[in-house]
Amino acid sequence: MSALVEELVLLSLDEGGNLSHRTVSSAFRTALIGACLIELNQQGRLDVELDGVKRLSGEKTGQEPLDWVLEHLDWDVLLNGEGWILRHTAEASALMNVALEAMVRRGVLELANSKRLWLFKQRAFAVVEPLRLQQVKLRIHATLLGDALPTPHDSALIGLADLAGLLEGFISAVELARLQPRLETVGGLDLVVRGLGSAVLDDNLSRFQPGPDIQASPSQASLMSEPGFVMEPQQSAHAWVARPVGRLDYDAAASFQTGLEALVASAQATKQPLVLNLAGLRFVSSAGLRAFLVAARAAQSVGVPLTLCELTGAVRDVFEQSGFSRLMRIVATENDAIAPPETL
Repeated sequence: MSALVEELVLLSLDEGGNLSHRTVSSAFRTALIGACLIELNQQGRLDVELDGVKRLSGEKTGQEPLDWVLEHLDWDVLLNGEGWILRHTAEASALMNVALEAMVRRGVLELANSKRLWLFKQRAFAVVEPLRLQQVKLRIHATLLGDALPTPHDSALIGLADLAGLLEGFISAVELARLQPRLETVGGLDLVVRGLGSAVLDDNLSRFQPGPDIQASPSQASLMSEPGFVMEPQQSAHAWVARPVGRLDYDAAASFQTGLEALVASAQATKQPLVLNLAGLRFVSSAGLRAFLVAARAAQSVGVPLTLCELTGAVRDVFEQSGFSRLMRIVATENDAIAPPETL
């Protein structure tokens, strides 16, 4: 079962087993479709690129909501990530029923008073393992109250739950207002989630209809035609330095993450900081940002200082718009990044 979809569904249930009134909103429907897109991207079935959402594989995931999306939704229209999601929000009711039926079959939920699943049936469900729902809520609360970097999963979950209005079901309005700066940061680290939030706030779906304006710009097209991604780390007297070059898209993200995790281990072993010079990086996808986040969490967990430097153009914009620039140390030059602490 899709973890993001399942946890969104759990958060939409109150203690009496009722589906929240928020599940009828366009924001919840958008969040539900968005959860599938994010997880299909993570599992290598989709890529979200500058020129639109592409299906890489129709191979089943074994997770019923995700497989339903792969089979039933339209893959022939070229739209960017948030545009594709908003185009398919009308399918969210059917997707919700698929998710509920799967959760009943798996014993996560049990049907309380109906022989069939109806999306908005009152008091239809009971959470078989209420502790799990409580753990999801506690995990969200702990992430918002703390200062540690979130996992990519929790960042997406928090952003989608906030978009759908589900956080209000277990966090008071006063506390949400107090936590708003942290919420905006950790809940917006996934580019798809951030784009959806802007789109729902704009309430302007017409700009996501298919048409010639969805095509990549000339500058974007030139980025897509560039050669692949490379990264060669070096050890200096004061730090480990890596200078990734090229496009950090879905194809490059997994090897980039593996390389960064190995660098974190090397930096820990030599008790040196890690510096990423991004001057040669021309494009970062959602998958690439998740790789940065996983590596940053790994560095934080073992006490390795991580610094980014020389961000340019579109990459700098992505880090600023996603909120990464508020969570990670970023300086202007490589010399600033590798300078020993006493000279800073």
